[in-house]
Amino acid sequence: MNIISIERYFSKQNKVLLLLVSYTLALFLGIIDYTTGTEIIFPLLYLIPISLVAWFTGKQNGVFISIVSGMILFTIRAMYKIPYSDSLIILWRSIGRVGIFLIYSYILSELKKALEYEKEISRIDTLTKAINRRAFYELADNEISRLYRYKHPFTVAYIDVDNFKLVNDIFGHRKGDQLLQSIVNIIQKNIRNVDTLARLGGDEFIILLPETGSENAKITINRIQKFLLDFVQDKSYPVTFSIGVVTFLDLPKSVDEVMNKTDEMMYSAKKLGKNTVKYAVVSGNVSKVA
Repeated sequence: MNIISIERYFSKQNKVLLLLVSYTLALFLGIIDYTTGTEIIFPLLYLIPISLVAWFTGKQNGVFISIVSGMILFTIRAMYKIPYSDSLIILWRSIGRVGIFLIYSYILSELKKALEYEKEISRIDTLTKAINRRAFYELADNEISRLYRYKHPFTVAYIDVDNFKLVNDIFGHRKGDQLLQSIVNIIQKNIRNVDTLARLGGDEFIILLPETGSENAKITINRIQKFLLDFVQDKSYPVTFSIGVVTFLDLPKSVDEVMNKTDEMMYSAKKLGKNTVKYAVVSGNVSKVA
């Protein structure tokens, strides 16, 4: 099991278990330190449970286990009654260790936050703030797995903006960018929270509708097409929308197959003169065009 799979497990399922294991480990290290004597105390070993907590559960829990680990070390030293020239030395040494633990925990949790941010922005289209192709592939792959387990259908809609180049030529690239942003806003307002919109690049978008059959998909996509057309007509943009919609009742082999079939339907809509929606249902190896 690699670090990514461990992270997914604890971030989605049972942080309480991780906290319990980490605190138990810190206590176990304290018992080992006490039974082996003061000559073999290894404060750095306490960085193991601190690392687990700070990385997987966040800064606040990391701070708390750092303090607890420092208190364990202080208790061990106090129980051994080691003679120091000043009785405050043991306290100052323990405070110093807690400080080191806290700094380490803070740095680790901030590093995790920075990595998560980098990962997030790598999945987002900077112009429209929709997710990008890479993120869509991950989500579509999860939906294929869901279909495999629960036999629930899903639908994918591929949207291409017809004549988008004319907007850039007539109104300028800034207006073209604003149009793309408006398209994303309109679509997102007309899909469910569980649905996903991605910008594949240029003027091409794709929508994933989990657990959605062909009839419900038609209602959703027809509504989206209407609102999009109303918007561009109101703004006098010389564009329309060609949309290919495919409902998968049976398991596709891969996300590439999903993309290819949906892309084919979109180009089929374009060949019919653009500004058209083409529907298909895939059952087994058979594509039934609606």
